[in-house]
Amino acid sequence: GEDGNTASSVTARDAIGFSLNYYMGDYKNIDVTKLSFAEAGAYLQDYKPQYGGNISNMHMGIKGLGTMLYNYGHDQLNRLVSMNAFNAFDSLTNQWSSAKPPVAAGKYGESITYDGNGNIQSYNRDGDKAGANVAMDRLHYSYIAGTNKLDHIVDDVTDNSRYATDLESQPVGNYDYDAIGNMIKDTSEKISKIVWTVYGKIKRIEKTDGVNIDYTYDVSGGRISKTLSGSGVTGGPVTTWYVRDAQGNTLSTYTIKASTITVDEQAVYGSKRLGIRNRNLVLNGTLSISSGTIPNIGIVYDDQMMRGKIQYELSNHLGNVLATISDRKIGVSSPSNNTLIDHYEADIVSAQDYYPFGMVEPGRNFNVGGYRYGFNGKENDNDVKGEGNQQDYGMRIYDPRVGRFLSLDPLIQSFPELTPYQFSSNMPIEAADLDGAEAEVRTIYHSQFTGKPFFEVKSVDNNPFSNPFGSKSYGKSSGHWEVHKYATIQNGLVTYQSNILTTKFVSNDKKDVSMVWGKKVDIDFRIKVAEVAKNLKLDVNYLMSIMAFETGGSFSPSQKNGAGSTATGLIQFMKKTALDMGTTTDALAKMTAVQQLDYVQKYFKNYTGKLTSLEDAYMVVLWPAAATKDNDYVLFNKYETDKNGVKTETLNYKQNAGLDTNGDEQITKEEVSAVIKAKFEAGKKQQNEVKE
Repeated sequence: GEDGNTASSVTARDAIGFSLNYYMGDYKNIDVTKLSFAEAGAYLQDYKPQYGGNISNMHMGIKGLGTMLYNYGHDQLNRLVSMNAFNAFDSLTNQWSSAKPPVAAGKYGESITYDGNGNIQSYNRDGDKAGANVAMDRLHYSYIAGTNKLDHIVDDVTDNSRYATDLESQPVGNYDYDAIGNMIKDTSEKISKIVWTVYGKIKRIEKTDGVNIDYTYDVSGGRISKTLSGSGVTGGPVTTWYVRDAQGNTLSTYTIKASTITVDEQAVYGSKRLGIRNRNLVLNGTLSISSGTIPNIGIVYDDQMMRGKIQYELSNHLGNVLATISDRKIGVSSPSNNTLIDHYEADIVSAQDYYPFGMVEPGRNFNVGGYRYGFNGKENDNDVKGEGNQQDYGMRIYDPRVGRFLSLDPLIQSFPELTPYQFSSNMPIEAADLDGAEAEVRTIYHSQFTGKPFFEVKSVDNNPFSNPFGSKSYGKSSGHWEVHKYATIQNGLVTYQSNILTTKFVSNDKKDVSMVWGKKVDIDFRIKVAEVAKNLKLDVNYLMSIMAFETGGSFSPSQKNGAGSTATGLIQFMKKTALDMGTTTDALAKMTAVQQLDYVQKYFKNYTGKLTSLEDAYMVVLWPAAATKDNDYVLFNKYETDKNGVKTETLNYKQNAGLDTNGDEQITKEEVSAVIKAKFEAGKKQQNEVKE
């Protein structure tokens, strides 16, 4: 950027800057007079261009912390396996130069290995110290046999004095779990007991240092309060209350300690959270005066604007908070005349850089303002394991040093190929974890994975657009042409295939509809599903959540059941169900998603009157007999006993075992309801916007 230069000297200079590199020459300036992004491929022996969507390297500049280049390695499954760090940036030439030495002795480097399920097997992590002391972690993960549950971690670096925030060797059995798979103990972090709710939320943490932490939640799973109590809490219990809007966004926090109520923070939002205003305002305190009295003072209002109280967060493509700046700027005097301002700089309150899985890098952080949000933009629960070492993702709790969640993925059935404790599909540079449920790819060039177009070309109004297939006129309908151009990759080279160039006219006459999961489907699907939901008198958000769950978020009409049944399509039609509707699962699989919605409507028509809630609407798909039943209704038992007393596992339970969230060998309506509600909440992050 050029903020703070002569032409824009009243604007503070940039506090951060970063760029993502996929392969050499992946970006060309439109304005050739401007400096392009520095490329480092020519100077890195282990540089590997990435044509399939993975990030090859990232350039990171944070004022006060310096400029770094992180070079990444991936395996065939696109998982992150290595990172090397370099600091050889020449600001005069805007180049990463081999003439300047890289970071000494591999500072901030990482290497990671995984097992077949995606569980981390080893994690080597270097810090910022010189020479032999650079090694911070040489971790080996040990798992409970036959499971994805972590038992303990051994660190080959035995000098614990090198770094204060890293992991150290843990005793055998350091972690323990309940029947479902929720972590209930972490000995090395002095956590003797973790109590979970039936909805997969932490209810209470008990620590051996005398600190107990209790949490409460609203009906959608948002945190309402956090209370610290016990002998380890100075001054008695401290409760933090969260005030949220209808979408679950935190608006403000209050603290109650020894009957004193304090407004701590008030969030600042645009289309997303922009920062927080630090209030530290006592609501029920007393007014001190030097002398005399103030009779009948009434209500006193704070009407002054004090600069420096607001912290705005600056983040990267993953939402990682790299720095916070206040709402004031700092004037820097002119070198030739100190009575004049030469330029302005941002008032940087905090700054931090992260390892790929979220641990804060030693030597590259400072946090004067105590900002609560960090990696992926999530809230740090610093009361549990120290600053930045545990995070609340909404649906689950995450440990960024270990690189694993503390509990099973609530959408475990949608991702059978992944260990249920993994973070962001083990792609932490390309993808952010939305809410502890699933990864969201945040890179640009990922068409090979999604099938989405590399680019779109749009005409003005309804002017015909010439293309290899000729041109068409659509009368007076206004809209635009989309040109989809696909590519293949061979021998590391991208080849654009003109023979796979397709066009589509998109009319503006179509009235789009906003709905959860709407970003996952096109406008034709959204219009059709809204029509179907209206005909069924079913909330369209419920219907979208059900189809998202049944298809694993793909909304594919040919989606096959991953648990071994013949179920197919948007709501997993069984063979008999398809035949009863006059079709077959093979025919359904060959339909477009929009065409198959007619059969979705036809199926739900049989259950008119039972579609008033999300839970009952989903029961109609999974097990119709459970619709309108109480929450303790049992859908499936794990075992059945025949007349000879022989006990066998039932097929229904086996194909839906992931829904038995408390591990009691039966699946109740309450358990199923919690899972579909989680899918609904996850869908809010994928809700499309409709411009009027």
